[in-house]
Amino acid sequence: MFGNNVFTRVKRSENKKMAEIAHFLKENDLSVDTTVEVFITVSRDDRLYCLRRYCRKYH
Repeated sequence: MFGNNVFTRVKRSENKKMAEIAHFLKENDLSVDTTVEVFITVSRDDRLYCLRRYCRKYH
């Protein structure tokens, strides 16, 4: 099940990876939650497959 999957922790400050996440969300009619600081991505065969919010910032 997880053989070809790569799990990656992405911080909001990682602009290139965040651009990929934003593109993935836009393709799925979603937007980036501005309260989330870290995302977990799942890539399969070098393509972003799934996204999970990891932690929120608190004001």
